Amino acid sequence: MADPVVLVVDDDTSVLQRCQRVLDEAHIRVIPELNSAQALQTLGSVALDAVLVDICMLHFGETELLTSARKSQPEIAIVLMTGFDTIETAIKSLRHGVDGLLLKPFNNTDLLETVQAALENVKARREATRLRALRPLFLVNESLFSETNLNNLAELIVHSVSSQLRCSFVGLYRRMPDVDAFEAIAFEGDPRPVNACMAQHHGLFEDFISKRSLWVNKVGPGDRRLQDLLDDLHLSAVMCVPMVILDDSGFLVVTRRMGDPGFQQADFEMLVILARQASLALENAHLHDQLMATIQRLERTRSAMTRAEKMASLGRMTASIAHEINNPLQTLSNCLYLANRKDLSWQEREIYIEKAQGELDLLVQTFHTMLDLFRPEARDRRLVNVNDLIPQVLNLLRTRLEMADVQVHTHLEENLPPILAVDSQIQQALINLIINAVEAMPQGGEIWIITRRRVQKDRDRETDDGIEILIEDTGLGLPAGSKEITYEPFASLSEDGSRFGLAVSYGIVTAHQGTLNLIEGNGLGACFQIILPEGKPL
Repeated sequence: MADPVVLVVDDDTSVLQRCQRVLDEAHIRVIPELNSAQALQTLGSVALDAVLVDICMLHFGETELLTSARKSQPEIAIVLMTGFDTIETAIKSLRHGVDGLLLKPFNNTDLLETVQAALENVKARREATRLRALRPLFLVNESLFSETNLNNLAELIVHSVSSQLRCSFVGLYRRMPDVDAFEAIAFEGDPRPVNACMAQHHGLFEDFISKRSLWVNKVGPGDRRLQDLLDDLHLSAVMCVPMVILDDSGFLVVTRRMGDPGFQQADFEMLVILARQASLALENAHLHDQLMATIQRLERTRSAMTRAEKMASLGRMTASIAHEINNPLQTLSNCLYLANRKDLSWQEREIYIEKAQGELDLLVQTFHTMLDLFRPEARDRRLVNVNDLIPQVLNLLRTRLEMADVQVHTHLEENLPPILAVDSQIQQALINLIINAVEAMPQGGEIWIITRRRVQKDRDRETDDGIEILIEDTGLGLPAGSKEITYEPFASLSEDGSRFGLAVSYGIVTAHQGTLNLIEGNGLGACFQIILPEGKPL
């Protein structure tokens, strides 16, 4: 931390020398001046912490020295030296707002203690000013980071700076791409003085904003070239802080009109903090825009993929329908063509007509099955025991199971609660899953059918949760590359499998408020799980 700087003004050379020696030993830098004129020049060019002046020098300078000190450096400490220990002297000192009174003749201890006390007052005033200035920043930061629209945020930044620093102009500038110039992306007040400065004194202005922050008051310490420039622009003060704006260089500039007080240390510190927070808020808003753009792209991609999948599903369904209908239609057409041949006997003609009728019945059944895909009937429901349905299903499939060399093992838990269902539809769902299992084992195999009560634990207490039916086979399971089964119409676990089975079963189980899942079984084959809720008495 730099040593404090004290201006000592006295027409007695011995006093100046003594002050310089004592204060230098205490690491306090002293600037001695013998007259008020020289002291005024020092006040206008050097940043000071305190002024130690003989009260007689004030009479000589007609208090211009103290007035200039308070105007150019308001936070400076003032200590008066006097040889008159009277009430009038103390009152006069208070009127001048002094921070200390040193009676002549004084010893070294009195001098050091008085100056140090004045410097402590300066430090306390600066800290208080800084705290008052920084306290509103919490609210400003909250508002900055809550705004994610870049245009609105730029306007909010300049408005926040203007309200906190009471400026005549605030501008947020960004370097124009491929051009050695800056453009204002947001501002409040009259931008003409700053724009004129950048146009007429581009090199000087660029030098300051590219290398360091800028703080110049017309009255007080500062760069003389820029102080003269403020006269031309009719401004009393200017501050400028370089910042990064969305990966480009830029700056935040504030000014005050001629006649307004200059900026102080706390104002400059606040502007630096605001500029840093503004850079972060702009980057935050930019990242938010990028995130939203990415989300929108992903949404568009997802929508496109969904549409493509729907079209692909529709294509697969259309092709499968055409395949399912084309074969019986071809057979029907051929049978009718042959039945119309005049050289056939009535017996041969009846054979072809019966064959045509069978194909027509198959078409009608196919269309009824298609209608059942998404609207399984819910009428005629009654309480049904699943264990009673399974033997009936196996009896209907006995011939097909024997021809496919498939053995069925059942494990049916006794005393299962009934379900509320259309028993023919539940049978159809079981038939479809069993046929699907048979077609997944072209060389024969085994099927296990298990029924059991589904129990769910709730806070160390077991409660009934309907029934569970498992149908597991010894086939090859899912096709290579598949991770889950689809219940689209015409989907199957094998290329030659049931074209409607899985979708119909899924629709039936769902219509009964149940679920149909493909789960991991005890072997490599597929294992379907049906969960149905327990039925309540009607």
